[in-house]
Amino acid sequence: MSIGDTIDTVGDNVRNFLGGLTQRDRMLLGVMVTAVALAIGWFILGAMSQQTKGLKTELASASQAQQQVNALMGRYSDIAGEVTGLDTRLAAGEGFSPASWLEQLGNELGMSEGIKSIQERGVEEREYYRAQKVEVVLDNVDLRQLVKLLHKLQEAPQALRITNLRVKTDSKSREQLDIRFELAVLKPLGGA
Repeated sequence: MSIGDTIDTVGDNVRNFLGGLTQRDRMLLGVMVTAVALAIGWFILGAMSQQTKGLKTELASASQAQQQVNALMGRYSDIAGEVTGLDTRLAAGEGFSPASWLEQLGNELGMSEGIKSIQERGVEEREYYRAQKVEVVLDNVDLRQLVKLLHKLQEAPQALRITNLRVKTDSKSREQLDIRFELAVLKPLGGA
């Protein structure tokens, strides 16, 4: 028996069943079928509505997650740029002599006579870099010169770090300052 024959047989059985019903029974059966169809439709629409709400919630959550990922990627790019810049500054510190640079800077800023001492304090190794430390003592420096010096140190192409900065007014002249600080020149590991 083929599928077509099965469909024909089922169709004949339905026609015979409906043909044997009275008009009232057919109307009652129609109302029942309509009620069942409406109930099934209501459940299907309710399920679809819940699915739609769930999908909207998931879409909003995914959109928020995408925004967070974009923000993190932007932050990562910023940090990667900073790391590249720091690597460049570390590499520029290789072969750099802080004592001669500070003397040249003192001449440039007109405070070479105020440089009392520049003493090497050794090398400190960290996980990612080496720090060559120098202690600097300056006397009779005015505030303008100090600001220019700090600006030059900040803008240096080498990676420099100032620690233990002490500024006191000079005992002889209240307009002059006595300065003591430790300057660390950061260099890559494994270099001279």
